[in-house]
Amino acid sequence: MTPLQAQPGSRILNAFVAKRQAERRAINVKNVRGYDAAKRDHLTAGWTSSSASANEDIRNALEIVRARSRDLAANNDYMRKFLRMCEVNIVGPHGFRYKNLTANPGARVGDASAPDEAARTLIESAYAKWSAAGVCEVTGRHSLRQLMKLVVKATARDGEYLLRRIRGASAGNAHGYALQILDIDRLDVRLNGEHGANRVIMGVEVDEVMRPVAYHLLTTHPGDYSYLHRNGQRYERVVARDVFHGGIADRAEQVRYMPWAHTAMLRLEMLGKFQTAAVVAARKGAETLGVLQQAVDADQPNPGAAALGERDPSDGNNYETSLPGQYDTLPPGYTLQPFDTKYPSDVFGVFVKDCLRGVASGLMVAYNGLANDLEGVNYSSIRAGVLEERDGWSDLQTFFIEQLADRIHADWLEMALLSGAIAYQGGAALPASKLDKFAEHQFTGRKWQWVDPSNDAQAADLARRRGWVTDSQITADRGGDWWDNVTEIAQEQAHAEKLKVVIGAAPLQSQVQAAPAAQASAAKA
Repeated sequence: MTPLQAQPGSRILNAFVAKRQAERRAINVKNVRGYDAAKRDHLTAGWTSSSASANEDIRNALEIVRARSRDLAANNDYMRKFLRMCEVNIVGPHGFRYKNLTANPGARVGDASAPDEAARTLIESAYAKWSAAGVCEVTGRHSLRQLMKLVVKATARDGEYLLRRIRGASAGNAHGYALQILDIDRLDVRLNGEHGANRVIMGVEVDEVMRPVAYHLLTTHPGDYSYLHRNGQRYERVVARDVFHGGIADRAEQVRYMPWAHTAMLRLEMLGKFQTAAVVAARKGAETLGVLQQAVDADQPNPGAAALGERDPSDGNNYETSLPGQYDTLPPGYTLQPFDTKYPSDVFGVFVKDCLRGVASGLMVAYNGLANDLEGVNYSSIRAGVLEERDGWSDLQTFFIEQLADRIHADWLEMALLSGAIAYQGGAALPASKLDKFAEHQFTGRKWQWVDPSNDAQAADLARRRGWVTDSQITADRGGDWWDNVTEIAQEQAHAEKLKVVIGAAPLQSQVQAAPAAQASAAKA
């Protein structure tokens, strides 16, 4: 098409041409001087260029993304493995390790040299009893460790967790405190509006600074159709003090949270369907060597020479055309067409591996662990990948300790002291007036063993002797507590000396001193 040009004597056309030229110059200037990502041309026509609030984006997508995330959790091998990795690496086989740090009066907070050992032992013992199955959770089905695993799994799969805090007699235990885990569906994404002077955003009531004030919870699960058909659905307003709700935020002012796998879900779904189709094609190719094709103008075959798969009208049995040691003859008018599905092909594994690398990046885990693929790795490469992944798991451990473990401990300790549940054998209970003193504590997440523990131990010992780290730090990196270790070692040594048992290569000092006396006694005998 010939570009428009100004024509003499046409004021309207000349004005239009001048306007178009000015617009094109403006566009060219923006494209040259601006950011490439801000260009609007045929290459970016399908790229989103508008931005809604975080809550608006989540409100429009959360229910669909969450439902699809749950479907992947139920039917996709890699998603199932990812959720299991979250449970094992965040909570671990023993849960978050609890240590009370109550110190004697006048001691610096957290000073291990002046601990109130009696109070520490009493509180740690009470916390262990409360954490047991049948005590800390209102239904009696879960221990605190199992409850935390459910919370972590729900957060990874659904993006959020939802716990109700039960106090007083309703808790059903002597501590006066328990937890109730709820499905996040109880917090209705579609409930938006106002409650008095506050806003309600997807079921969460917030004040003018976006602080949660209350949660409008559905009294029954919205998917319990049989119950809803009989009784209908109702909301219950629960103050924020009685609810634990949270997730990992991506933007400021965010009230609800997205599933962790949301960027990897489409690729996971397509990859799962592709692998299923490839397996079916491979099976079909193994079962089918070829197909018989009948010519369009072929005569009908004579009796006894029917196509494969047809039945003999006399007895109803299939015609047999292949016998051992003989050449087969096809019926007249038929040709054999080989059947090859091309699967499994040489590039199948490479393609799947490449897809899983992208999925692992979206899930923020190491590819080798997600795919169970250690082919081609060496010590250095696997160590580098594992270090980065473990830093990520440690970060998530800290998140759940800060968001839940610390806050649950504060609730429990307050109610346990008020209930008189932390008491000495003589009956005297720890006073609730000293809550601040007894509240000092520490939670530690699980740690991991290395592939080459001998070299790592030597490196740690060198770092300690150079003053780069302390014994306490080295022990903490391995999931232990140095102060507890030396106390236990002293107890073991004392017990061994009492029984006159030699432990290790070097005898205990008491036994070195007792050796001459033992030899003299043996000589007299």
